[in-house]
Amino acid sequence: MDLQLYGAIIRRYWLIVLVLPLITLVVSLVTALMQPPIYGLSAQMLVTRGLLAGDSMVGLTEASEDKTAQDLPAIMNGSRFHNDVVEELSRQDNPLDVAMVANALSASNQDHVVTIAVQTSTPEAAIAIAQAAVVALETNGLSYWDDDAPVTPALPGLNVAVLNFPTEAGQINGLRSMAIEVLLRTFIGFIAGIGIVFFIHYFVTGRNLIATNEPVSVVTLPRRDKSSDADNRVFTATIASDDK
Repeated sequence: MDLQLYGAIIRRYWLIVLVLPLITLVVSLVTALMQPPIYGLSAQMLVTRGLLAGDSMVGLTEASEDKTAQDLPAIMNGSRFHNDVVEELSRQDNPLDVAMVANALSASNQDHVVTIAVQTSTPEAAIAIAQAAVVALETNGLSYWDDDAPVTPALPGLNVAVLNFPTEAGQINGLRSMAIEVLLRTFIGFIAGIGIVFFIHYFVTGRNLIATNEPVSVVTLPRRDKSSDADNRVFTATIASDDK
């Protein structure tokens, strides 16, 4: 097949190619406008294993290697840590429920650098949750690894150094991100429309040929090979007419 045939098929079903991306555009735009604003921030901390009373191996591997930063994302996703964050928020006169904190807070690590990410409906809540998370880590330390760890206020067993903490939270789903998302979905709708058009064309054409039992004509046409001085060559094309 060539581009002319593709173009003819698209022109024949141009309404589908046009309507589907338009519907996708309208639905995506309405959905994006109806979404409430989401604010987020990310803070980075350097986390290492600190001193503990006695010879406890909490936070260390069998080879005495520090694994606190590696374990911390899973710990910060636990219910105990979420409850501690909520308690700290209450002490700061920022009462929030546990479910909101659990949905808003996440963490990741690269070596000993731990990144806290918070996404909430208000910038004030995002900052408050991130601050409370840092305080909870500094206060409770290695008790998150082992309830029986010899943790004291003076020796929590966890060194937490804040590397980067934004002073304000930014809107994540702003106009730019909204426009990019809408355009991307519209483009996908356009591609889907073209796919549907070609499916309809070949499905309908194939069924018509089977239903009508239309004979297939083989035409032999002369064609000169431009790359050499050889005699005329021939090629065959299979033609199926739409009309009986």
